[in-house]
Amino acid sequence: MPDFLTFWESAHDRSKPEQIQLFHKLVADPHPELFNREVIGYNDSFNLDKTVSDNLERFMNSIAAIRAVNEDIQHNFPKYQVSFLKIFPDLKCRVAIYFLPSLSAFDGAVRTVNGRPAILFGVDQIARTSGKSELEALFDHELFHVYHDQKVGSDQGDSHPPLYNSLWEEGLATYVSHILNPQLSESAILGPPIDLAERSRAQLKSLIEELQNNFDDTSESTYKRFFLNSRTQTQPPPRSGYYVGFLVVHRLAAKYSLAELVAFTGKPLRQEVLNVLQELSLK
Repeated sequence: MPDFLTFWESAHDRSKPEQIQLFHKLVADPHPELFNREVIGYNDSFNLDKTVSDNLERFMNSIAAIRAVNEDIQHNFPKYQVSFLKIFPDLKCRVAIYFLPSLSAFDGAVRTVNGRPAILFGVDQIARTSGKSELEALFDHELFHVYHDQKVGSDQGDSHPPLYNSLWEEGLATYVSHILNPQLSESAILGPPIDLAERSRAQLKSLIEELQNNFDDTSESTYKRFFLNSRTQTQPPPRSGYYVGFLVVHRLAAKYSLAELVAFTGKPLRQEVLNVLQELSLK
């Protein structure tokens, strides 16, 4: 973020080609491990110059908010970590945590950086879609992914996990964020788009049917349909997997403790998720 803010001070009143060139020089070139298809792009057609170009006006319109969020993170992130550790004192966070301009790609995400898992927070996207009041919920969500992996690990190797597993992991992280931040609204806990819950509820039966039909699918394309935000996708609603996953975990929380929910894995987990989806489809 210091490199980005230096870039913007120098670039905000220059021509677009000069701005793109400066972004490379001051931000992307010093951090090649971040500004690439695997981390920022997450699609086959990723082009850094075009992505930067598409974001220049957004930077102009939100730079004050970006600076405010960045300052809040510097001031409050240590306190957020202490708060999280009160609930999960055995967390051993051995992953790198990055704060960066994600070029609108994400507010919070887990990616592989330099061959290792890392947590990334897109300060520009947070400033536009979440804001300072929801920072702790976002941090709790992403830190819980680290804790969850610490407790149950992953047996998928390099392959993408089956869809039901992603549904569970994101639903559980959303649920934990909810119980740690009960003062926040449903939309604040679920994240963008702001009408995620409303759109998902309206299509819940068909949404659950599609999830059931793709229950064990391990393709990246299926994962993206349910868990990535898209400005053009309408079916299923973008990021609807977070909403349904939250419903699944919330229902199971009535009969299992948080520690038991965290420990679920393998065939028992698959069956529990399948059972709840079936129950929800009958409502």
